[in-house]
Amino acid sequence: MRVFKRREVGRSGAGGGQSPPPPSVVVRSADIPKLVEDRDVDALHEAFMKTPETEVRRAAARGLAELDEPRAVEALLDVLHYSTPRYPDDPRTEPCVCAARALGRLGDPRALEPLAAKYREALERQLELPSLAPDIADALIDLGDDGVEALAQVEVHKDVALAALERRGQAEPARRVREFIERRREAERKDQELRGELFRQRQERAAEAELGGFRLMLEGHALFAAERPHMARNLEMVWDGIGTWAG
Repeated sequence: MRVFKRREVGRSGAGGGQSPPPPSVVVRSADIPKLVEDRDVDALHEAFMKTPETEVRRAAARGLAELDEPRAVEALLDVLHYSTPRYPDDPRTEPCVCAARALGRLGDPRALEPLAAKYREALERQLELPSLAPDIADALIDLGDDGVEALAQVEVHKDVALAALERRGQAEPARRVREFIERRREAERKDQELRGELFRQRQERAAEAELGGFRLMLEGHALFAAERPHMARNLEMVWDGIGTWAG
């Protein structure tokens, strides 16, 4: 089973959602349709990464997504990484969603962990950005079983995952998510029961050891008293002194 660890997924060592490199080219929104028509992935990528105008970057992201071009995966991953919205109506929302949906459609396994990380990030900001997590969930569903498993592992927000699956008519993946969650809960329940049983056994052994020591003391006292009745009271005083010292 693939485990998706919580971590920052960065491009070129950067943290998620940072600004792209400084602009070095000038592209206008009017230029984008021609780049899409020419299927010029590199130019669209550069327009997104190096053009300062928000509208141009949004148009370039839309263009890359519209291509449904396997060569565009790396460019779309950059769009996803550099387009983390921070508030409602943030202009970065559209590029983020466009890139996520395109990556899901393309089904490239390189998109799995970046999308899973973006999904967790979206869940953490769900109050501010309620529509983002379902969009990312849709993209993960498009990636197949591994994407569904990534959704299932975020158990605390399982309702978002299940709603996305049911909205898409994905009854079988929804069933797998529920089963995954139930299996994990059952494993956690059994683990808790085992820990409780081990603790109980340790307590019983400690009590038996304490009781065994007391019985041994009584047997020794009885033998000593039988051999030296006149010294029995002295031994009792010794036992009392040891008991007081041991607390």
